Amino acid sequence: MSPWSHEDSSRWEGLIDPARVIVEFAAASDSQLTALATTFSSAPAAAAGVPWALVDGTDRAHPELLSGPVVTRFELQVSTERRRAVKHITDSVKQREQVLWLAFNADEKAGSSEARRRMLSIFRDQLRRIDNPRWVASLPWEQLEEEHHQLCVQERAARVDVRDVPVGQVDTEGGACRRLLAQAYATEAAMALRNPVALRALADATYSWSMLLDLQFTEPAPPAFVAH
Repeated sequence: MSPWSHEDSSRWEGLIDPARVIVEFAAASDSQLTALATTFSSAPAAAAGVPWALVDGTDRAHPELLSGPVVTRFELQVSTERRRAVKHITDSVKQREQVLWLAFNADEKAGSSEARRRMLSIFRDQLRRIDNPRWVASLPWEQLEEEHHQLCVQERAARVDVRDVPVGQVDTEGGACRRLLAQAYATEAAMALRNPVALRALADATYSWSMLLDLQFTEPAPPAFVAH
């Protein structure tokens, strides 16, 4: 179970400190932390006595932590049902058509942006070329890249520092960053169309679409993954 699958996850959504998210999740689920690693300095005050280590994620990162088996975000955070549906689509053209459907759906749910709408319209109008990597690579992706970068910068700036709030009393109600995250996930879904490997494109788009739905829907059963 992840912090984001917990029924109270909206309370700690939008925190600037990822370690505090873990602490809040542990408290809400009656779990006990034995150790904590963090890249943010507020962790000691938030961890309530839990042994912790400050990790430098930039100049002195730990490459040994990147060795061994790797689990993708698709495998880690997308539901079993949706992962199974993805694996049932084996034709590369069908995989890319599904990516396009997911991207359109994400754009609609997040609130359409001009850059996304323009790019998705190109794919819709040139559907027969959707599985042509050279044509896909030639498209003007720079605007989407810049849009995604700016959304990430704005989302980061909108996160909340709660180092002075006691554990268990945090409630951001989703935070100001939720709308920005929704836009970022929708842009990610559109950018998945340029992945030269169709199955990876579908996995990436499914992840972004799923995360967008999790942001927007509080009901336990969001819209099903439907192959198109």
